[in-house]
Amino acid sequence: MAINYNTYVSQFQTISGQQNSVNVTRSFTRLKSIFLSFLGDLKTYAATDAILHKSFNTFFHPSSAAAIQSDHMSNGYYNPDFELEWQVQIGSKLYPEMSVRSVSESMYQLLKCVGILNSSVHSLDITNRDYYTYKYIIGLDLEKVLQAGFTGLNTKAGDLISIKTKCLSDQNAAQATQIFIILHADIILNIRDNGVEVFE
Repeated sequence: MAINYNTYVSQFQTISGQQNSVNVTRSFTRLKSIFLSFLGDLKTYAATDAILHKSFNTFFHPSSAAAIQSDHMSNGYYNPDFELEWQVQIGSKLYPEMSVRSVSESMYQLLKCVGILNSSVHSLDITNRDYYTYKYIIGLDLEKVLQAGFTGLNTKAGDLISIKTKCLSDQNAAQATQIFIILHADIILNIRDNGVEVFE
């Protein structure tokens, strides 16, 4: 009996500086998507915000540094000088082919990844201001056919996954200190009379 299901593999790494490259060695037969989020220095937030913003609910974006300059996190504003540029390289291929350089393009990639890009019914509970301050999530879809099962990317050939990020601002407050990587893949569980096999 074959059972197909989705699985998530997470990785956490400390980063520093304006430009970073993180390598992931995990491989799958059908890698569907990659999710990324960042953590910055929570000590730089205003005292009233530090109580609310913890590592599990604050997804850092360099524009948070611009918001920190205001009296309260919710008064943050968009500043193009604090943008984050990112791109994922798997083997010799780049995803997307041109690096993403704006929050609007990052949101487009996220909506496409979760399958609600053209939906008139579903949406994300993230406002534009929240997205570029403390709810910044990167989503990258790797399926050949969007939202179709087992059309993901095969990384079993030893292809290294390299995640490249670059903050346009050189201010220390605008630099992320940690990155969280979530790999989403299709898995098959094969149950036989003589044992169980997992194909990932």
